[in-house]
Amino acid sequence: MYQDPAKISPENSLKAAQLLTVVLTASPITFGVAAVFLALGEEPQIDPQWSYIAAVGTVLDIFLWLIVPNLVADADRRRLQQLEGTPQEIEEKRQGALHQIYLKRQLIGLVLLEAAALINIVFFFLSSQPWLLALSSLPIAMMAASFPWRERVELWVQEQAHLLDMRR
Repeated sequence: MYQDPAKISPENSLKAAQLLTVVLTASPITFGVAAVFLALGEEPQIDPQWSYIAAVGTVLDIFLWLIVPNLVADADRRRLQQLEGTPQEIEEKRQGALHQIYLKRQLIGLVLLEAAALINIVFFFLSSQPWLLALSSLPIAMMAASFPWRERVELWVQEQAHLLDMRR
C-alpha cells in the first residue's frame, strides 16, 4: 500500500505534491497555447456540434474530481486504523502515511482536472470553437487553486488524524 513512511518524509511528500501540481497545471496551458497557434486560419475538422462532448466531459470530470479523490483518501485512512506498535511508532507511521495519502489524493484530483482541460483543448483544435478555450480555463484555475501550500496540507493531515482518533 505505502512505502515505509519513515523513508518518505512529510517534507518530501509536500514537495512532490507541489511539483506535480505545477507540472500538471502547466501541461494543458502549454498544449492550449500550441493549439491556438496551430488552429489559426485552419478550417474546422469536425462539425462544431461535436464540441459539446467536451463540455459534457468537463462537467463529468469536475463531478468526479469532487468525489473520487476523497473516496480514495477515506479508504486509505481507514486502513491506517490497523497500524500496530507503540503509540509513538503508530503516530510517526500515521503522520507519514497521511502525507502520502494527501499526495495520492492531490495527484488523482489533478489528473481528473487535467483531463477536463485537455478534452476542451483537443476539441478546440478540431472544431475551432473559442468557447472551448474559455471552458478549459475552469479546470486549469481549479488546479492552480488546489496548490498544496504547507498550511493547507498540515491542516488536512490534522483533520484526518482527528478523524482517525474519533474512530478509535
